Amino acid sequence: MSSDKPSRQRRVQGGSKSRINVRVTPSVYDELKWRAKLAGLSLPRYLVECGLRRHGGWSLLEQRFWTAEWEAVRTKLGRSGGALNQLAARVNSGQPVTDQQLTAALDYHTAAVNELRDILETVAPRRSPQ
Repeated sequence: MSSDKPSRQRRVQGGSKSRINVRVTPSVYDELKWRAKLAGLSLPRYLVECGLRRHGGWSLLEQRFWTAEWEAVRTKLGRSGGALNQLAARVNSGQPVTDQQLTAALDYHTAAVNELRDILETVAPRRSPQ
């Protein structure tokens, strides 16, 4: 989005007839506003999406976000694999490979693996045995 303000919910044909009023403490309100902002949603839209989720599932916005993150890392891993494969082919054919080339390829690959690890840890954190 181009602005920091969350986009409004699309109008429903005939309008939304039902309204829900909820009272919360100031600290709960602040937490909900913060989470809605992180999700890029208005507070009412955030509450609706959370309420309609199935058993802690993700909202559509969260699904799109994590899919994009996964695709970006997948692309980086493909590039790093290709670069390492080219370096291996050069070595196998007797062509020289510099330490700088190898270090750069390995650093890129390590960064992509670490990014993948961070995503997986966020999406599916390890649970300690109980």
